[in-house]
Amino acid sequence: MPGAPRLEPSSWPSGAAPRRILAVKLSSFGDVVHVTPCLRALRHAFPDADIRVAIERRWADALRALPYVDGLIEASSRMRVTPSYLLEIRRALAASPGRFDLAIDFQGTRRSAAWIYASGARVKAGRGWPRPLWRAALRPDLSRHAVEVCADVCGRVATRV
Repeated sequence: MPGAPRLEPSSWPSGAAPRRILAVKLSSFGDVVHVTPCLRALRHAFPDADIRVAIERRWADALRALPYVDGLIEASSRMRVTPSYLLEIRRALAASPGRFDLAIDFQGTRRSAAWIYASGARVKAGRGWPRPLWRAALRPDLSRHAVEVCADVCGRVATRV
């Protein structure tokens, strides 16, 4: 977003580049495709990081072969955030052991925010309204193309696309 300050690596708790990154873009097929330039930019900016993407199971094949993603964390297509959905998130994240340094919400919904919170990431940020315990939350200009919106989020949190 023009004029929005970027989260600088020096502002991260460890003062170093993130080693484990969680990107959340659960649905739909087009939205998943729109986030791929951001995933490539994250890999370029953090070549040694372990980059995981939380995505609905039905769209996982769209990202499975990307060389700049280390793994997918597959989710059901449930639309409501319920206690059973929160348990599902915890189980899915437990299969990818280790704490995330950075979790980025590219979706901007309550459902995607639940993934960010459950990740336990040291730095939580992304699209949407300001949220408690998040380092950055931004409401992008939705009159812009979806690829540009995702790029705004990525540029504000980690790196330019």
